[in-house]
Amino acid sequence: MLKKLIEKVKSLTSVIKIVFFISVLVLIIVEMIHLKRTISVEQLKSVFGQLSPMNLFLIILVGVIAVLPTTGYDFVLNGLLRTDKSKRYILQTSWCINTFNNLSGFGGLIDIGLRMAFYGKKGQEKSDLREVTRFLPYLISGLSFISVIALIMSHIFHAKASVDYYYLVLIGASMYFPVIYWISGHKGSHYFGDMPSSTRIKLGVVSFFEWGCAAAAFIIIGYLMGIHLPVYKILPLFCIGCAVGIVSLIPGGLGSFELVLFTGFAAEGLPKETVVAWLLLYRLAYYIIPFFAGIYFFIHYLGSQINQRYENVPKELVSTVLQTMVSHLMRILGAFLIFSTAFFENITYIMWLQKLGLDPLQEQMLWQFPGLLLGVCFILLARTIDQKVKNAFPIAIIWI
Repeated sequence: MLKKLIEKVKSLTSVIKIVFFISVLVLIIVEMIHLKRTISVEQLKSVFGQLSPMNLFLIILVGVIAVLPTTGYDFVLNGLLRTDKSKRYILQTSWCINTFNNLSGFGGLIDIGLRMAFYGKKGQEKSDLREVTRFLPYLISGLSFISVIALIMSHIFHAKASVDYYYLVLIGASMYFPVIYWISGHKGSHYFGDMPSSTRIKLGVVSFFEWGCAAAAFIIIGYLMGIHLPVYKILPLFCIGCAVGIVSLIPGGLGSFELVLFTGFAAEGLPKETVVAWLLLYRLAYYIIPFFAGIYFFIHYLGSQINQRYENVPKELVSTVLQTMVSHLMRILGAFLIFSTAFFENITYIMWLQKLGLDPLQEQMLWQFPGLLLGVCFILLARTIDQKVKNAFPIAIIWI
């Protein structure tokens, strides 16, 4: 009877996940609409206006530096896979993977797919996939350590009241690492087990630094904004927000993370506009700006792999399309310049021309000559691109 019930629940797992996801999403949307009605846009602008350019630069710098520890996962993974990738390659591709992962959610198909694409070996897909997937649970294990620190702080400084409603979440997050450490080292577990203790410790240390730096970045950004809440009040709320964000299954914990912090910081007396600005700057510095750098690495490395696989055809195709576009653009710009200067116009208002003592026709020719020259140069440069003259393409880009 119990076995049938378990099988029935397993068959409905995907449906339960969808219902849970939609329920959480609806709750967040309703709460966000309510919060939007109570937030003053003018006060929000005032909060951003108080930031100096130097502080804004430091906020972005802190966010970018805080992402660096995430690259440690892939150095450990490449050791497990015994690849011969360079440290620079691992650093840049890992940045791409982890910044994509931060926005798309914790773990998942994107995470596995990118790691297989960058580090997988041909003919070893099955064994590589096993190594990639079984270390994924450790990506959030660092939150367990930070939650323990938050719990200790809450007890020492008697800050439990500010996190009272979510206290069980903090306790649950604290227990995650010991549980996953035991499961992944258990010999009876076929897929996630048999992981050496040295590997588990390395992944735990990397995750601790990742989540520690994320929490530190959040706190430092707050201090740079002039928010002087004690760390023992900020850290528990940050940990709870991250834990709720993970459980909600929403990519990046977007919305659920903010909702927890709105509630917690409101209890501490922080204005809602200040909390909104704090969260926006944290998202910008830790998620969005590093993500754009990740896009560059993604195009650079995955593009080169695709190019090699198809024997340089994609590169030639893109190069031809770009050259054709630039060539046509140069011709159009050249024609516009020539036509725009080919017609006489009233230039009596240009005093320096009047002082030269030229007749009206000479004045017109002198005024129009640079435009005509530039237009002809544009058209000639377009011709050199068509003929694939060396260095013509970069010169054309600079010329434009």
